[in-house]
Amino acid sequence: MSELLLAAVLFGAVCFWAGYWFREYGAKRVVQEYQRFLTEVAKQAEARTVEITIQKHGDNFFVYDSKTNEFLAQGSSHKQITEILNTRYPDKFFTANRDNIKEVGYHHESI
Repeated sequence: MSELLLAAVLFGAVCFWAGYWFREYGAKRVVQEYQRFLTEVAKQAEARTVEITIQKHGDNFFVYDSKTNEFLAQGSSHKQITEILNTRYPDKFFTANRDNIKEVGYHHESI
């Protein structure tokens, strides 16, 4: 009787260990897949994002690519600049430094 009890406990321990190992293996695979997915999404977002610098001369805002200093758009309001950038670069996202936005007085209700 004690051998049967020992065998049952040993079998239970082996089953518990195997279940734990398979659960951990599955969880690691899911985490690795999420990491690959997020890395790919981040690369795509980075490729589509342009950091801009805004300058103000008179009543007009001039928008430049911060890295290349390439002129991108000119307008007198946030709406005009947004329309121009979305028309010329429909597949891009634009970001500006908050300090630069405040410095030139380029205001929009979502900023």
